[in-house]
Amino acid sequence: MKKIMAVFCGLVTCGLLAADTGFVKKEGGIGFRYDDNRTVKMWKEVADIFDKYGFPLMYAVNCRDDQSLSADQQVFLRELAKRGHEIMDHTALHRVFVFSAPDAAKYAGEPWVDHVKGQFVYVKYIFRQDVPARYAAEKIKVDFAGNKVTLPEEMHKKFQGSKLLKYQGKAYQVAPDRKNKGVFLVKSFWGEPVDLGNVRGVEVETADKNYSFSVPQEAMKVMGSIVLKRFEVMGLPRPTAWIQPGSPEAIIQADDVRKGLKDLGYTCAATYQDAALKVFCETDPERCAYAMMWGQLHVGWPRESVDFLKTQIADGYARHQVLFASSHMTDHKLPGGWPEFLRKHDELLAWCREKKIPVRTQSRWAELLYYSKTDPAQNIFPAWTVDLDGNQRPDGYKFLGQGVSINAAGELTAPNSGDVFEIIRLGGVEKGKNTLRFGVKSGTLRCDITFWNRSRQVGSVSFSGNEKTFEVPVHTDYVNIRLVNSGKAPLVLTGAVLNQK
Repeated sequence: MKKIMAVFCGLVTCGLLAADTGFVKKEGGIGFRYDDNRTVKMWKEVADIFDKYGFPLMYAVNCRDDQSLSADQQVFLRELAKRGHEIMDHTALHRVFVFSAPDAAKYAGEPWVDHVKGQFVYVKYIFRQDVPARYAAEKIKVDFAGNKVTLPEEMHKKFQGSKLLKYQGKAYQVAPDRKNKGVFLVKSFWGEPVDLGNVRGVEVETADKNYSFSVPQEAMKVMGSIVLKRFEVMGLPRPTAWIQPGSPEAIIQADDVRKGLKDLGYTCAATYQDAALKVFCETDPERCAYAMMWGQLHVGWPRESVDFLKTQIADGYARHQVLFASSHMTDHKLPGGWPEFLRKHDELLAWCREKKIPVRTQSRWAELLYYSKTDPAQNIFPAWTVDLDGNQRPDGYKFLGQGVSINAAGELTAPNSGDVFEIIRLGGVEKGKNTLRFGVKSGTLRCDITFWNRSRQVGSVSFSGNEKTFEVPVHTDYVNIRLVNSGKAPLVLTGAVLNQK
């Protein structure tokens, strides 16, 4: 298929921004984030590819003290920042509930501190009262023997890293003993050794690692301030993005980060729970800006070829969605190893440059997605004449029905009755009244639209004919659109527009 062929006059909006409107274009794209501290050689070899094509990348670093980042690493990071790459706060210790400070003792009396050992400050945790039903606590009976716990066999799978135990008002990490099958080891909430004595048949509760805990706002502010000071010492720009570290300890939620770090100048974050969809016009943008977790694109995975990644990106771009590529630079298992890891990046970025796919940093995407006004008149219906990845399917479309074709004039023909196409997770739809208009050259159609708030359907509308004005519920994040040839004759369409008049 050819890119953006002619469509019928009067239906297509140009999508360009007027200089004085104050609107941003609902144009999706991608970002590439790499977590944890790596050698200058590794950082440089990846960054060189991005510089080659004029794209920014994101490095999320840990900066505990002068020893955590060498002088060479600091020099290189400063150079990267000057070239427009984003250096992000990945916490000082790759922890959320523990931090270190040379004057740690001064925090001992703070109400948000549980205890202090040497230079380490252990932050209090808060049991959340709003745990989703599917992650709610379960009461079980266990046997403790020092630092070991015997769990009911049916609970073994649940304690593979996602569950903690609540016992006598305290939370404990529980993990399988890798040397002894069926044996589980207990540590404190922060991962310290414990001895719970010999207790049999005691009732405890489960606590989900991802949803059961909050961190005090005061602790987040102190930890954020420590990192800001460290960035200042290194000569780096103040970070505006905070990245949740994976850890045996509990994971916090977007609102915890926002409430704790917003006043320090952090504009966005990446957290795991209820991760933002990263589509234009998403509901609850203030929270979403702090839930921009990665994970859609995996350049280092063998099963995700460059062609596979191109399709993901092309479809996301057509649906006004932002996708983040994820890597620790050590998690690739590609045949060919590191050279192949670099080669895949080179090929993918060359394609992004050729197809004009935007590649931006998380902070920039947060600004566009969640802190800017969008143009309600922009046509968000994916053009069926665009096939950036060359897979013979229009970008953003789940499928085309049997026999459906698109000619050189941009006309879509469905010769048979039944399904014509389906578009899922289309972002960028404005709340309130919208109009969907089809240019119908011949035939009859039925269109089904469903409105979704994340994974929950919040409404639907169906219509026949070439045009329908409908109300988009206020909690809508995206829409699914299914088109059917409802007649016996071929259906021929010349274009489609979805926007607010």
